[in-house]
Amino acid sequence: MRNYAISRDKLTLGVAVAFVGVLVRKHLPESYTPTNQDDSKMPIINIFQKDLKTFITVFFLNIIFAVGFYTVFIYNPIWMQKFIHTSKSYSLEINSISLFITIIAIFISSYFSNKVGRKPILLFATATITLFSYPLYGMMLGNVYHHALIGQAIFAILIGMFMGVVGIVMVELFKSDIRMSAISISFNLCFAIFGGTAPMIATWLIHTTHNNLSIAWYLSMASLISFIAILTIPETYKKNLNE
Repeated sequence: MRNYAISRDKLTLGVAVAFVGVLVRKHLPESYTPTNQDDSKMPIINIFQKDLKTFITVFFLNIIFAVGFYTVFIYNPIWMQKFIHTSKSYSLEINSISLFITIIAIFISSYFSNKVGRKPILLFATATITLFSYPLYGMMLGNVYHHALIGQAIFAILIGMFMGVVGIVMVELFKSDIRMSAISISFNLCFAIFGGTAPMIATWLIHTTHNNLSIAWYLSMASLISFIAILTIPETYKKNLNE
C-alpha cells in the first residue's frame, strides 16, 4: 500500500510538472521564423551543410559533462558504498549535498562568465578535473575526516562550474537557423554514447585493472578531450544571439 502511494504521488507530480511546462511554452513568443526554403530540409542535413565543424566540437565539448555527471552523481554513491564502505544512507546524503553544491556553482559560474568570459571558466574546470581526478579519488579512499564528502563536493563544484557555462556557450556557437537542432542532437548524442555508458565503463575498468582508482583515469581522459575542444572555440560572451 505504501509503495502504491509513493508511485501515485510521483505520477501526480510528473503530471503537474508537464502541465506547467505546457503553460510556459504556450505563452512564449516564437523566436524564429524560417526565411528560406533551405529550412524545410531535415535538421541534420542543414547542420551538416552549414556548420558541421561546430557540431562536432560541441559533441566533444560535452564529453566531460556526460561522463562527469554520470560518474560523480550516479556511480560514485555505489563506488563509495563498495570501496569506502560508507552506508547507503550516508553515501546518498553526500550525493544530495553535492547536488546542492552543484546548483550553487552553476549560478556563480554563469554570473562570472558574463564578467570574464566563457572560456576561462570552462578551461579552468576541465583542466582541474583532468589534473586532480586521481588525487581526489585517492583522498576519498584515504583516512581524512569526511574524505568522501570533501572529494565529492570538490567534484560537484567543478562540474557545476562547467554546467553553468556550457549551455550558453552552445547557444552562442550556433547560428539561429540551426541552433536548436544542432544543440539538441550534439548534446543528446554525446550523453547517449558517453553518459549512459559511464557507470558501465567505470565498473569494467575496476574489474579489469583491479584498481579502485581506475575510474579517475577515465574521468581525466574525458575532461582532457573537452579541454582540447574548448581551446578550439572562440570566446562568445559578447556575441549577438540574433545572428
